[in-house]
Parts: sequence; C-alpha cells; structure tokens
Amino acid sequence: MGFDVLAFESGLYDCHRAWQSFQDGTDPLDAARQGVFGIWTQSAQTRNLWEYLSSYSNSAKPLELAGFDCQFTGSASREHLIDDLDDLASKLCMPTENDDWIAFRRLVQDAVDGKSESKIVNRSVVTIDLLLEKLDQPTDRLSDYQRMFWRQLIRSTSEYLSRPKPTNGSSIGEQINLRDELMAKNLLWLSEKAYPKRKIIVWAASFHIARNVNALNPLSQEINYADTMPMGQHVFESLKEKAYSIGFTAYEGNFGTWFGHPAPIEPAPSGTLERLCYESDLTNALIPFRGTNSAPFATTPMWSRPLGYAWMNARWQNHFDAMLFNRTMTPSAKRP
Repeated sequence: MGFDVLAFESGLYDCHRAWQSFQDGTDPLDAARQGVFGIWTQSAQTRNLWEYLSSYSNSAKPLELAGFDCQFTGSASREHLIDDLDDLASKLCMPTENDDWIAFRRLVQDAVDGKSESKIVNRSVVTIDLLLEKLDQPTDRLSDYQRMFWRQLIRSTSEYLSRPKPTNGSSIGEQINLRDELMAKNLLWLSEKAYPKRKIIVWAASFHIARNVNALNPLSQEINYADTMPMGQHVFESLKEKAYSIGFTAYEGNFGTWFGHPAPIEPAPSGTLERLCYESDLTNALIPFRGTNSAPFATTPMWSRPLGYAWMNARWQNHFDAMLFNRTMTPSAKRP
C-alpha cells in the first residue's frame, strides 16, 4: 500500500542509529536492539519483523526504521551518542574541552542513564543555544538532513529534560502529557520534514495514538483521563484525516508482556463491541469506524476494552479510526 517508513515508539536518535546498522548488515536483532524498546525486541513475535527489515534494508524499496520518542531507548545512545556529539561539535567548530561542553556532555549522559537533573539543564542552556544557532547555518561539513536531524533531536531532548517531572500521586495527564506532546512533535517532524510525501506506519501503545481520551467513560473509577492529551490528539489536530489510528481488542484469551505473567481475558458480555464481533463469527478482522456513519457500533456509545483491557464506554469513532479484532489473544513470549 505504499508504506515505506516504520516509526516506532522508541528513541529518535536510537532508531536513527539502528537503521544505519540494518543497512550495514548487522544481525537483525542486534540492529533492532540498538534503537527499539526491549518490550518489543525481546518478544519472540517480532523476530520476523527484524529479519524483514534487514532483508530489504538495501533494496530499492526498504521499510525504513525510524523513532519518535524523546527518550533514549536502545544501546545506540549508550554506546555512540557522546562520541557523535563530540564529532558534531568538531564539525561545527565548537570547543569540546571547556567547562560548558563538559557540563553538556554530563547532561546528555545522565539523560541516557535516566537520571538527569534540571539544574544541569540550566547550566547547559548556553551550549544548547549555540548548537542550535550553528545548526541553522549551512556548512559543507554536514548535509542539510544531518543539520535538520540534530536540531530536532537537541530541541526535543532539551525540552524534555527542562520541564518538571511527575511526582508520586501525579495524575495520568501529568505523567504522560509532556512525553506525548514531544513524541507528537517528533512524529510530525518525521512526517513533514524527514519523510515528506512518504507513508509512515506508526507502532505505539494504543493509548498514545488515541484521541479525545477525556471523553472516554471508564467502568473503573480509578481511571481518570480528564487532563490527559496523548500523542494521537496532537497528531490528529495537525494532520486531520491524513492520519489513521487503529486500536486493538480481543474477545477472549490471555494477554501480557514477555517479562510478566499472562493475564486472562474474560469472554466479553452481551452488548459489547467484542461480543458483537464474536457473534458475527469474526476471527480476525478490521472494524472500520471512519466512513461508517450509519453503523451503530461506530456512532452510538458502546462498551469496549482496547486500552489495557479496561472496559470503557464511548463513541469509538471519536477515538480511533478503526479497531483490529482478534477472537483469541495470546500473550507476548520471551525470545529464546
């Protein structure tokens, strides 16, 4: 269908490096681990995906790997980012032995290690501003794409590190809104700048691609999305119908990550979207919401459980463009 970019909910930098490794002939799993979160790379069910990316990585029609997360998620950032930044500074004729650059390097290393502090960000503002200023100026030492990529990465990372982090007791919105806003900015950058006029498959947790989540009516009173705005909302407001989001749900079976214990999915009760699919004798099916304005399951409130298998009542066409239904779900298994 013309899709040739696969954008993961994983690091912008890490997946950029991982794709280079795919093209260099690195073992498919090792290449994927350089960029993509372990929740996916360690899953046995993704093995064929990495092999597919590898097989076509240098063909005339590859499925190119990209990432849009503002976090660092793979081995690439741990192994290469500091050296790549030093190389970038050299090409921009910036000194790398002074206190400002050393503080900036520490900021980046702490970010990679997941322990950055806002006071270190403040010390690095001058260095960050100088980097961005120099990246705005054409140079024969960097391609236009390289300058554009580093600008986006530095802006995304510095904004993520400079804002206050959620504390214990934070609402769902306070926990996810910053990251989702920045993921949306990175994904829109991929769409509009890095890969204009190309078709992108987005791989992310369903919650991140949903929209209007504050209008969902969860059965559990412990779930409150009143102040929550996931990535999907930002992307929808920008791209409108150029974006198409698909939720996932199942009638029965078990679900879980490869590192957790599988949890049972109780057969869906009468009146739910899952039961309607089951009674329609569907095994695996795509249920369209967009363009089905006469279908009751799309236009009227109906109970369903695409978000963590928690029951919610909603007009689902306001939140996803389609739902992928599996009659029987099986959990992710650890890669041998």
